[in-house]
Amino acid sequence: METLSDSFLLPISPDRAWRLFTADGERRWVAGWEPTFPAGDDDELPGTVFTTESSGLPTFWVVTSVEPGRRLGYAKVTPGDLAGSVTVELSPTDDEDSTQVTVTYRLTALDDAARPGLADFARTFPEFLAGWRRAILEQATGGIPEP
Repeated sequence: METLSDSFLLPISPDRAWRLFTADGERRWVAGWEPTFPAGDDDELPGTVFTTESSGLPTFWVVTSVEPGRRLGYAKVTPGDLAGSVTVELSPTDDEDSTQVTVTYRLTALDDAARPGLADFARTFPEFLAGWRRAILEQATGGIPEP
């Protein structure tokens, strides 16, 4: 298992930032992010299942934890590739209109062929999260709904 964790700051409150990391909220800033919900669209309840596509492969997600304004957790499985969890934790800063976002991936390669891809992801993880911050600032912060 590979554990990857890093943080970045957003110039919005945790209550507003939290909505950006729900399955539906990520549509605002992740290019090509189109989750589908087999049982409906309530992405803020533990147990909710949704699917996405990653590099042409289906990925299955389960919402594992929800603490509005503080934390979201997901289980993630891409058959034949990777499985694990993703956690997004939001912490207020001294400035009440800023949020420290900490993202932790715990991933396991499901076969030998997936190991190099996981190693590449681990190597570039800080840049990956820097891309999240850029995309959020460019695409989403002006249109984030109030809690």
